[in-house]
Order: sequence, then C-alpha cells, then structure tokens
Amino acid sequence: MRFSELLEHCITCIKTFNPVIKTIDSHADEYIANVKDPYEKVFIKQIFYGCTRYEEFLKIFSKVFFDKCSSSTNRNDITLYQIFAYLSFFRLDELQIADFRKLVMSQESTKMHVFLQFAFNAETLRLYLREEWMTIFDFNYIDEKIIGGVENNLPKLADILKTVEKRATGKNTSALSATSSHMNETQTNMSQSHMSHHNESAMNATA
Repeated sequence: MRFSELLEHCITCIKTFNPVIKTIDSHADEYIANVKDPYEKVFIKQIFYGCTRYEEFLKIFSKVFFDKCSSSTNRNDITLYQIFAYLSFFRLDELQIADFRKLVMSQESTKMHVFLQFAFNAETLRLYLREEWMTIFDFNYIDEKIIGGVENNLPKLADILKTVEKRATGKNTSALSATSSHMNETQTNMSQSHMSHHNESAMNATA
C-alpha cells in the first residue's frame, strides 16, 4: 500500500484502541489481521505500541505544538502529528532516512513544513518543551537522547527540510542553513577572540 495509506492505518489503529475493552496486544493483533504485507504489519504495530508507550510525552508535545502553531495547524491532525513526533524523537536512528522521506512526502507539504520546522528546532524544544518533558523523563535523557538526537539528525534531514519548505512556501530558508550560519559566525568570533587574546598576550610579553 502507499505510505499515505499506511499512515492512515496507523492513525485508525491508535484512535480505535479502547483499553477498557481490549489489551494492547489483542487490539494490535486484531487490527493487523487483514493486512497482508509483513513489513506493513510490523510498521503499524510498532507505531501503535510506540505512541501508546510514549503517550504522555507525545501529549505534551502536541499541546505545546498546537499552542505555538495554532494559526497553521488543525487539531484534527493530532494523531498524525504524534506519529511523526514519535518517529522523529524515538525512531529516527533506526528508520532509514529514505523511508522517513517517503512518509513525510506522502502528506500535505504545509502540514509537514510546520511540523518539521518546529520539531527539528533544538532551541524551540529547549525553550518550550524541555521543562515539561522533564516531569516524566530524566533531564539527561531529554538533553542527550531527545534534543541531542534532533541536533545530530538535522544534517541528515537537510534535503527533506528544504524540499518540504520549497513545496509549502516556494522558497528555502531552512533551519539547517540558519544553524550553519550561526555556527560559522560563532566560530569566526571565537577565532577573532583567540587572535586578539594572543596578540594582547604577545604585546604584554614584549612590554
């Protein structure tokens, strides 16, 4: 099936789960019973398990995400965004970038642009989500695994970010470019500062 259909199955599987009636395993097994492809079965099940396991984490993310991006998001898409948040924060090291790209490209570019610009901005995560996430996870885990993971994976996603942005807005001003510029500026300033300090030390020594 197409990647868009696969995500629709994941959304339906999550939305139809009722823990009062069924266990997680029984619901997942029953839902994927009619799915033929083994890869698709595994994918749907993993997404369902993951979004259920990290439900509180994803609720915090979606609450802040919708609050900060209220004018460009629809709350009816909450499960879709939670699935992409789960993939982005917990599974990106395992998931092939090519597959992540196909999943992203299967959705409306405007939706994905808003999500990617928010979720893959480490400064935004630190400012608006870090403190709330630390109510359920250790700060080291949040800093190193979640936010650190975003920073580490950003270079691999550069092409996806640029493509989605181009489709959504018709231009490219990617966060990666801004980050790179900031890093280059910082390195230049550090070099200039070091040279200035070195020259000052030399002058003092001569005096």
